[in-house]
Amino acid sequence: MAEGKDAIAPGEILYDGEGIKITRNQKNPEDHNLWIGDSYFYLQRGVLEEVAVSDVRHVIDMMHTMSAGVMDFSLNNSRLAYSDLAVAFSQARIKELEGMLADAIQNPISG
Repeated sequence: MAEGKDAIAPGEILYDGEGIKITRNQKNPEDHNLWIGDSYFYLQRGVLEEVAVSDVRHVIDMMHTMSAGVMDFSLNNSRLAYSDLAVAFSQARIKELEGMLADAIQNPISG
């Protein structure tokens, strides 16, 4: 496991499956990288956290607005649905939270 803010290192893969890949950003680990097929999308701080707990309709609205429809094209090209993307976001966030929990257990705050 990585050390630092939490146990997920910058650039580490949080989700990789069925044409979707999500990683932490190398330069700013609070931001994320999303690949749908060959298309790349930069996710600013808070996007992963928000969509991971949202219903599919909100994911569709947010991603459509954020990417000006390009994400729709990428999903269709990869034969994926927004529900696949919602699952990927949720799984990535779970991995991130597991890393944070593991780091908190290994490095408790002493007072």
